[in-house]
Amino acid sequence: MANIQERRSKDGKLISYSIRVHRGRDAAGKQLKPYSTTFEVPEGWSEQRALKEANKKAVLFEKECHDGLVGDGKQTFQKYAEYVIMLKEKNQKIRTAERYKELLVRINQAIGYMRLVDIRPQHLNAFYDNLSEEGIRNDDRYFCKFDLRQAIKDLGMTKKAFSEMSGLSIAAMDSMRAGNGVRKSSAEAVCKALNRPLKGSFDASNTKGRLSNKTILEHHRLITLIFNQAEKEMLVPYNPARRSTPPKAEKTQANYFQIDDLNRMVDCLEEEPIKFKAIVHLMMLTGCRRGEIFGLKWSKVDLENGILNIDASLIKTKRNGIEDSTTKTSKNRLVPIPPEMVALLKEYRLWQKKEKLANGDRWINTDYVFTNEIGGAMHPDGINAWLIKFSERHGLPHINPHAFRHSYASVLISKGIDIVTVSKTLGHEAVSTTTDIYAEMMKQASEQASETIADALIRNGRKKAK
Repeated sequence: MANIQERRSKDGKLISYSIRVHRGRDAAGKQLKPYSTTFEVPEGWSEQRALKEANKKAVLFEKECHDGLVGDGKQTFQKYAEYVIMLKEKNQKIRTAERYKELLVRINQAIGYMRLVDIRPQHLNAFYDNLSEEGIRNDDRYFCKFDLRQAIKDLGMTKKAFSEMSGLSIAAMDSMRAGNGVRKSSAEAVCKALNRPLKGSFDASNTKGRLSNKTILEHHRLITLIFNQAEKEMLVPYNPARRSTPPKAEKTQANYFQIDDLNRMVDCLEEEPIKFKAIVHLMMLTGCRRGEIFGLKWSKVDLENGILNIDASLIKTKRNGIEDSTTKTSKNRLVPIPPEMVALLKEYRLWQKKEKLANGDRWINTDYVFTNEIGGAMHPDGINAWLIKFSERHGLPHINPHAFRHSYASVLISKGIDIVTVSKTLGHEAVSTTTDIYAEMMKQASEQASETIADALIRNGRKKAK
């Protein structure tokens, strides 16, 4: 039974009750410290009313202790978060774990010092409000002061070779050369590769702003995950994140190309190297993610039946650089390709075999469909930089790889392909993901269908009847 002790001020006024529940002894027979809580007596209450309420609290507290809903009360959010990340890391993708650690920096600054049992929805709401304030982003951007292209040339290296040596993507290098600011880590990578000091090579500039709702929601989901584990281990009676009020996700319309633009790109690709022609055609005709295209291996390509087995993705991580990973949903899918794509891949494979013979012992046998000059994995960011120059050469609209995926979905939806098939082909975890992303496209297709049926049954049909 719970033990209740009153506490009074020096003048004899009742101020609170201390409630303790016996915990027994540990394996060595040592008395464990009892569970404890305090009931503060509200101002103006009579002693009789206060005692009655304290007894109620004691009965409830004792039940929570026996049900395992009360922890030792000392665990801070930061310490427990470290434990949860380590626990989850075994079954997580590397990039997910890296992102969690990035998000924890701001979370720990706000609530890391607090005990798990003390954190309430109000604390989290205040944190989310703070993240949405102007000036919360305090990012240093570094601007290159020297000619990076000439510095690489002086080393006797190609841009791609320098990219592999420094671990910096070609897209980041091109952005740097164009005068755009980069992260400190990117500037340091360049200076380390060139054996130059950071100071004097780059100018630092501070960027202030607010976090997007999407980023704030990332913080919220991580907090929710951590408290889900604490609730599961019965360290907290409930998950405060589920009772908080994070901002709503900002609805953004998927960026996709019109059919005319895609046809122009196909025509312009006839003038480009066969490797990039094959890459872009695959993006257009399969809707695969960029990482899935570069993670594709010849052993997963069935040219006889025109089927790709998409079961991997090439990613860049801070820990290991470029490496193979699973698909975004960790599931594989079979994607059919038309005869024209099969013919292009056969032509490209012959070209690749000639490159292998020309390189001799320098060639690395990796089985990747798309490789760098010596057969190794091709950096996924490389296609972004190439597409920018491709669009500039031919006067095309700005192109990013993911827009091909949205364009693929747009064409299927406009042609009346059912959303379940579209979702399955894209490799989404659930159909709801597809409907959320392409809601506007589906609405347009629905309106077009409505007009079509009206033309057939009411407008043109009535005219013919008359």
